[in-house]
Amino acid sequence: MWTLITVWDKELRSVIFSQECRKQLEALSEVDWVKEDTPYSHDDLQRDIGPYDACIKSWGSPKLTSEALERAEKLKFIGHAAGSLIPYLDPAQFEKTLSL
Repeated sequence: MWTLITVWDKELRSVIFSQECRKQLEALSEVDWVKEDTPYSHDDLQRDIGPYDACIKSWGSPKLTSEALERAEKLKFIGHAAGSLIPYLDPAQFEKTLSL
């Protein structure tokens, strides 16, 4: 399993992902973290999402739009750490059939 974490804000990342949490994530999956303190855009997500099985997002992460979902051929899990999902997910996400 391969996971993309789109939380780029250093302070937020440290609050959400403790050392223990990171250790547990890395025990379950290969984890790629977007570059710290460099805003991660919708274009970045759309470009990168293709090979990932999972994506974990939070405040400041780009919205997972239908365009990005079209490229997310392997995506099986979307996680949102802290807060509401409404600004971050396109309703099309719920129409996509995921292969498990």
